[in-house]
Amino acid sequence: GACWLPQPPSWRPLARDRQRGTPGSTLELYRGALALRRRHRLARGGVDWMSEPGDDLLVLRNNGVVVMSNLGGAEVAVPPWRVLASSAGLADGSEDGVLRPDTTVWLEEDS
Repeated sequence: GACWLPQPPSWRPLARDRQRGTPGSTLELYRGALALRRRHRLARGGVDWMSEPGDDLLVLRNNGVVVMSNLGGAEVAVPPWRVLASSAGLADGSEDGVLRPDTTVWLEEDS
């Protein structure tokens, strides 16, 4: 059906039906993150904060998953662990690259 609010044509690619199944879309990023949350039983138990207040890098761990968010302006080295999800990919495209500014990565810790 028709939308009751006018939408600019430039918003068309942001619609749910356009993002479903599109790799790299916001919808698929969130769907993947929610699936990882269920699979790894995240949000249960405690969260270990691994960064200090005021750091440009926010790092936390829950059930063997480490989340790194680069809030600063410089790239940051990422441990060579398995990448579960990333908001924009790693700088060199590999699993043991560097995290770009304004990017978050979910990693599975080595056991």
